[in-house]
Amino acid sequence: VVRHLMQHDCSVVMFARDRVRLENLANNLWRGVPVVGDITVLADCEHVVEQTIQRFGKLDAIVNCAGVIDPIETIEKANAEAWASVYDTNVLGALRLSQIALPHLFKQTGKIVNVTSKAVSALKPGFGAYSASKAALNHLTQMLALENPQVLSVAIAPGAIRTDMQQVIADQTGDRDDVIAQFFRNRPQRILPLPDDPAKAIATVAMYGDFNLQGKVLMWN
Repeated sequence: VVRHLMQHDCSVVMFARDRVRLENLANNLWRGVPVVGDITVLADCEHVVEQTIQRFGKLDAIVNCAGVIDPIETIEKANAEAWASVYDTNVLGALRLSQIALPHLFKQTGKIVNVTSKAVSALKPGFGAYSASKAALNHLTQMLALENPQVLSVAIAPGAIRTDMQQVIADQTGDRDDVIAQFFRNRPQRILPLPDDPAKAIATVAMYGDFNLQGKVLMWN
């Protein structure tokens, strides 16, 4: 997403927990400003918005793409605290950053793009926490659109693509003997696409999204 934004001369503030990966990315993208922080920490969310305004004087769009899928577990064996942790990142993280950004987005007729998932409707055993959190993110997107019509709010689902999350899924489903393992063993094998095309769609909406998309939940293609 960052690369596509920069191809259109956008200045981008990148916000993530992994300092090494973030700084490596910034070194390869000269217009990318790295800010290390955690989307689950309110002070960190405030800090990244403050840094953006101090550096560039305005905020045109935010892309909420932080997401975790762990734990993959059945409802029977689910841990409520683990579900809460998933919600803290996937839903409340987007809520925190959106709330802090809104006053600045109002000034620019800005945009909020939330990265959701097909797992909301294409259910998979063990994905309860993740799927439910993304369903909540979709509703958050629609409420943002309803309450703030001057800011475009859209959710986009990339579908299954080759990211680190696929390794997490493989690690947590490979050594099991339950309904989760059965589902993934019987699933047709396919080569997953690279993130580039969905990323381009997300970046395009963040830059040029039309207000006829307001409140929509979209597949990237």
